[in-house]
Amino acid sequence: MKAAMFEDGAEVMGYLGWGLIDILSSQGDMRKRYGVVYVNRENHDLKDLKRVPKKSYVWLKQVIHTNGRDM
Repeated sequence: MKAAMFEDGAEVMGYLGWGLIDILSSQGDMRKRYGVVYVNRENHDLKDLKRVPKKSYVWLKQVIHTNGRDM
């Protein structure tokens, strides 16, 4: 998104994330991970379901904290 805004000159008015934590895709599996928080599970193994913030979590937190000024 940053490249689109600053390198390509795209006017970005907002951002809508699919989900904050990894969720099942529309196909019902965990191979694609959409959230900013990793959930430790696989399609057929729930494992311990531990949540781990991803790099995108840190970025989104900073964007929210600065109201978009620090991207």
